[in-house]
Amino acid sequence: MRDLLSQLRFSLRLLRKGPTTTVLAVLALALGIGMTAAMYSLIYTLVLKDLPFEEADRLYHLERTLLSQGIGSMEVSQHDFLDWQEQQSTFDELAAFAMDSLNLSGGERTERYSSALVTPNFFHLIRVRPILGRDFVAADAEPGAPEVALLGYHLWQTRYSGSEEVLGSSIRVDGVPTTVIGIMPEDFRFPLRESLWIPFKFQTHQLERGEGRTLEVFGRLGKGRTLAQAREEMSNIAGVLAVEYPESNEGVDALIKPYKEEFVGQGTLTILWVMLGAVSLV
Repeated sequence: MRDLLSQLRFSLRLLRKGPTTTVLAVLALALGIGMTAAMYSLIYTLVLKDLPFEEADRLYHLERTLLSQGIGSMEVSQHDFLDWQEQQSTFDELAAFAMDSLNLSGGERTERYSSALVTPNFFHLIRVRPILGRDFVAADAEPGAPEVALLGYHLWQTRYSGSEEVLGSSIRVDGVPTTVIGIMPEDFRFPLRESLWIPFKFQTHQLERGEGRTLEVFGRLGKGRTLAQAREEMSNIAGVLAVEYPESNEGVDALIKPYKEEFVGQGTLTILWVMLGAVSLV
């Protein structure tokens, strides 16, 4: 104990003799601790923390490949998605979305919001419901159906002051009259940071196969099913489509990965862990 006190007094004398060095050392230590905490927080959010959904580990992202042309990842055509949805059996269901940025007007101002065009079963698949109103039903996505929208909680609070009177009211989304049918929970911003959701209306009856807006696809793996089974089945379906529609689908295969990996790839994960290790040494 005496040795410890002696060492402590000696250290304090050294610090008093070199105040500049002491300040720099403290700042370096504080910076190192702060950077380490920030990096860990980022890694926790992107890597360690589960998606905020029930049984999120069963959510998988599906896309296409065309390796003969060096394409290792591409979105899914509308025709392919509908065929996948109809023919697959290893997922409880498949849903799709297309991210966009849309103008919302009505009242005194027009503002642009991150938005998603989603299939009607989008919210059912992730098992999240609006806190007010309803979510989409199949009829909302039918050609010619009245336009409807779901608002994010933050948008609802900032633009409409949290008034429930916005439900059933008409707003304009990219100039199109649209009825507000629901408000999403406060912490819900899926798939990335969206504030506005509208139904995706398929145009396959107007398009040649493979044309038109492409989609991000995800599904909930069925209980008792494995990723290997899903990959085998989806690859088989892709093979059948390649035979039936060689002009648009020849060489096209299906690729399945855990949902989070689509937006935080393996390369990004490696960089994050290396950065955490580096700042920890400061």
